[in-house]
Amino acid sequence: MAENIYKLNFIREHQYQLEPQLHHQDIPWTTEILLNAKRVQFINESYYDYFIHSKSVSHSLCVDALRVRKVNTYLKIIDMLMDIYKKYPMR
Repeated sequence: MAENIYKLNFIREHQYQLEPQLHHQDIPWTTEILLNAKRVQFINESYYDYFIHSKSVSHSLCVDALRVRKVNTYLKIIDMLMDIYKKYPMR
């Protein structure tokens, strides 16, 4: 599993914000950050662990509602990626 650490001043400088209530919101987030980063470094170390809450929205919805939410999530991510593509057409 890939983990990312960002400098807070970089995030503030570019005014990056996560999309509330969106699964996989790191896809457009990471895409735009990589387009603007002057350098990126990979390290093979873990600095945090994930906590999965059993009562979270993604774990408490019925199967059909979860499927609809996932489809809507992927459609939103596609829209966000298209917006990024339009914002950075030559990169």
